[in-house]
Amino acid sequence: MIARVKQVARRHLVEHGVSGVQLPAIARELSMPFHEMSAYVASLDVLLAELIADLWGELADVIEAATRDSTVLIWDRLVDGARALRRWAITYPQEFRLLFGISNPASKVLRDGPYILSGHRFGDAFGRLYVELWEERGFPTLPLDPELEEAMRAYSERVGLTLPPDAVAVFVGCWTRLYGAITLDVLGHVTLSAREAEQLFERELVAIGESLGATADDLLPRAARTAEVEPPAQDSAST
Repeated sequence: MIARVKQVARRHLVEHGVSGVQLPAIARELSMPFHEMSAYVASLDVLLAELIADLWGELADVIEAATRDSTVLIWDRLVDGARALRRWAITYPQEFRLLFGISNPASKVLRDGPYILSGHRFGDAFGRLYVELWEERGFPTLPLDPELEEAMRAYSERVGLTLPPDAVAVFVGCWTRLYGAITLDVLGHVTLSAREAEQLFERELVAIGESLGATADDLLPRAARTAEVEPPAQDSAST
């Protein structure tokens, strides 16, 4: 039954936004007396937190699927993951608002367990790519003030990001740009056509790549990159 409750809650979220998810309305749709809802969810905040845990897991699946091919260059996998996140956000804007909105009900409840694990799994889907890039190629960093350095060290320990503090600061900065570009579009903070919004997003990906030390060849579309030139075929008449 809890799966059905969350299914209805998600549909109400899509149709009415976060404020439209209410336990009495869910109970009515399920033909359930309201007082029986407590057997499945302790409160609305708990229900939303459990829905958030499911959505973190769903989004982690999307990012992992887009970036799992280890034969693809690390930069391309970072780009694929970023584009996958944007596609998901555009397809599920209300779910994106619930996950990344300012008022997240899961901060009040479920401080551990599935909610935390799912959130960390989503973060790790991107974090591991930055770790891989750091280990393979490195990327430019700047010295940190002692206070910020300690904050980045504490953050990396909390989320399991095996990077030095100056590299963690780069990761956080790149995520801020990525999140900002998607949020401006999905939450309607700027008025752009779909094509214009995509172009702006792609510009941000280039800026992120440059901050990570991507080469000019890295930043080209894959089909346009420098390829080995095959030697011309010999003329059979000359042999």
